[in-house]
Formats: sequence, C-alpha cells, structure tokens
Amino acid sequence: MTVLRQRHKNMILAGSIGFLLALVLLIIVYIIGIRNNPQFIRWILQEEELQVEKTKEEAEIPKPILVEAYVFNGGLRENDIIKEEDVSVTLIDQDLLPDQTIHDSKEIIGKKIKCDSTPKMIATKTMVYEEKTRAEIKESVEMLGVSVPEFINESDRINLRIHYPTGQDFLVLEDVTISKIYEERKGGTLELNHDEIVCLSSAKEDINMYPGTQIYYTKDTHRYSRPFIGQPLRNMYPVNPNTIGFLTSKYKGQDVYEERLQLDESLIIFFDQESEAYSFAQIEEIINEEEVNQEEVNQEEKTQNTIVEETKIEEANVENVTTQTIGF
Repeated sequence: MTVLRQRHKNMILAGSIGFLLALVLLIIVYIIGIRNNPQFIRWILQEEELQVEKTKEEAEIPKPILVEAYVFNGGLRENDIIKEEDVSVTLIDQDLLPDQTIHDSKEIIGKKIKCDSTPKMIATKTMVYEEKTRAEIKESVEMLGVSVPEFINESDRINLRIHYPTGQDFLVLEDVTISKIYEERKGGTLELNHDEIVCLSSAKEDINMYPGTQIYYTKDTHRYSRPFIGQPLRNMYPVNPNTIGFLTSKYKGQDVYEERLQLDESLIIFFDQESEAYSFAQIEEIINEEEVNQEEVNQEEKTQNTIVEETKIEEANVENVTTQTIGF
C-alpha cells in the first residue's frame, strides 16, 4: 500500500509539472506570436504616444499659487460694522480671486458692509465702505485772480492769507494742497474740505466789501520740522457773520464772533468818511489841506519877492537921483 501511494503521488507531481511546463510554453508562443502581429505593435505604439502626451500635459499645467484672502465667517446684514471675529484669513488660488480682493485687515475691520454676506464669501473692497466726515472729504476748488508765486509748485502744501488795508493780516487756509497751477501762474486748483471752502468764501466776500483787501499765497519752510509737527499756525482768520454758520468745527464759537466784530469795527472806522480816525477820507482831506497850505505859502513867497523887488527898484531910483544932484 505504501508503494502504491508513493507512485500515485509521483504521478500527480509529474502531471502537475508537465501541465505547468506546457502552460509556460503556450504563453511564450502566444507572446511571441502577438508581438509579431502588426496590429499589436501599432496598439503598443499608440499607447506609448498617449502616455507621453499625457505626461506633457501634466507637466504644462501650472501649479496653483495660493494667496491669503479675507472671507466672512457668517452672515452679516447691510450696514453692519465688520468686527475682527466676523472675518478670517484663508488660502485661495489667485486665479479664482475676484477683483479688488481684500488682503489687509485695515481695509475691512471697522468698516461697514454694503450688502448681506454669507459664510465663506470672499471679501472685496467694493463690498465695504467707511463713513467720512466733512473734514475728511476733499473737493477741487478753482482759485482765480490770485497769482501763484514762483517758489510754489504743483502738489505743494501751502497757506493762504488775507491782508486788509488797515494792516491786519490773517491765515485763511493752512497746510492745503495746490494740485494744479494754471498757465502764467494766474491761478490754481486747491484741494479743500468743507470748512476750508467756507473760510475761502468768506475771504472772497471781504475782498468785495473792503477795497484794498488782498489774498496771497505763502509756503511755510519750517513747519514740518520736529518741533512744529502738530502745532497750528497762529492768527487764524475769523470768518464773517454771513458764512460762520456753515462751519462745522473750528472757529465757530463766541470768541470768533467777538474777534470778527472787532475786525469789522476797525474796517468800518477806516472806511468811514465822517470818522475822525485814520481813514481814506481823512487822508484825502489831509492831502487837500496840504495843497491849500502849499498854495498859500507859495502866494506869500511870491508877494514877499514882489515887495523885495519893488524895494530894490525904489532904492536904485533914489541912488540915481542923488548922483545926478551932486554932479550938477
């Protein structure tokens, strides 16, 4: 029995080995036959070409460039003030970002939103706004009739002063920008806020009211050194009562009214023809009196000269008569 079992096992093992050898031989013959097949060869070449093209395409596709951008964390309502916890920073492909994307917290924190927001919405500059006061909003104002000095250039920070015929001089505009200078320097464009426009309007009205009043430009060459930073210039201009009510901040108080009253009073006295104070009428009167006095002096001198000449003639006649008498 043992010998039979052993022979049976050997036959099974030999059959298995023979089957495997036949299978391997069949596979080799099949492969050799396929590789010699033109269709198979074309298929292999096409697959290789497709693989090469795919590799090139993958190599040509640029890697995305991620940049930081602000997105809203939750839903905000229109006109809500944006707080720090309302937004967060995330990385987004720069090619997917909309125009005017916000990248700096200063451009969004503390400002108001123009529309309702949703979570993960990308924040843009067009979606937010900041309320500004009249003092922060600048307007371009055309300034004609006042020549711009040669030492002032476009974009300079300048001052504008007003000078009255009484000798009084005030600062109308302080540290404002002249954005444009016209041909032959006959005027310029100033960038002014609301209060500065009111002060300039008041100064123009004073020019119309008081003859001899002039506006002129100055440029402070020392104001921006360290000791002068933040120090306002002195002798600010008190606007006239017709425009003082339009001011929103500085120089709108009782002190301004009192200072303006003193200025108007001095100007009224100066231009009052019946006043005994020093005025144009008084100057004209003094000049006329001087002319009259000069004419009287000239007349007296002429009279005196005439008398002297007549006296000399009489003396000469007397001398001639005496000489003739002695000779006789």
